[in-house]
Amino acid sequence: MTNLASPFDPATGCTSTSRYADGACRSTAPVAPRVAMAVDPQRHGPKALVTGAAQGIGAALARSLRRRGLDLILVDRQADRLSALGRSLGAQTVAMDLSARDAVSDLSVALEGQEVGLIVHNAAISTVAPLAETEPAVLEETLAVNARVPLLLTRALLPKMLARRRGGIVFLSSLAALHGAPELAAYSATRGFTLSLGESLWGELRGTGVDVLVACPGATDTEGFRATEPDPRMLRFTPLATPEVVAEEVLDALGSDGPTRLLGGANRAAEAVLGRLPRRLAARFMAANLRRLYRR
Repeated sequence: MTNLASPFDPATGCTSTSRYADGACRSTAPVAPRVAMAVDPQRHGPKALVTGAAQGIGAALARSLRRRGLDLILVDRQADRLSALGRSLGAQTVAMDLSARDAVSDLSVALEGQEVGLIVHNAAISTVAPLAETEPAVLEETLAVNARVPLLLTRALLPKMLARRRGGIVFLSSLAALHGAPELAAYSATRGFTLSLGESLWGELRGTGVDVLVACPGATDTEGFRATEPDPRMLRFTPLATPEVVAEEVLDALGSDGPTRLLGGANRAAEAVLGRLPRRLAARFMAANLRRLYRR
């Protein structure tokens, strides 16, 4: 279902008519000026589409984008939570299951006639379990939400961005994309797909006016992370970012030199060491850390 709320004016905190007029795209339009290190309504607006927006990092991204002056289209399968967030932000909401086969085509219908200047691919499924013990249906859902939707939704919306010669695409990946993550195999592999897709598009779209960023957060204190049941004793020694800090760092980085931003100083320092190890040793290190975190 789709719910269209009145546009929200972040300057006044009230709903109002949109400041952006719909109009035909012209491929001869000048490239919007680059804004260093930040989302900008003139370059990345008027509307931002955020998937997986009902909670955690997605909800924090939505709130930050609203404060930065963009109108919002929020997508999630948690209809009640999504509706409540949409009302609080004056956002359009689309409640749908992105793992459904026709999800991208159905979402494209809901977006018809709207100018989406920024796509934030945040939705993801993560399951902590040995691959041999994971139900095939769960693997299918993971593949659909984490890989198929970012690929096909970007393909659906990118041509209009190119015609306008401005826009932005943000792919939320993970530190787990950089190295094999035992018992997170499907998540790690699909986040690796997102990483490669985003970096490929960053090179492909240079000079077009469309910015691309791949953001790789580490462990973040969200309901989704807590639902994986990490050992509370190990959490005392595991630095967890907040969704709000992650969201601000992601949105501040769009338009930078890219293509990939590792989020958090501690994560960047850890990767500086881990990235120098042979792949065999890095995989062993990841396995040992995950076993400790989940007491396997």
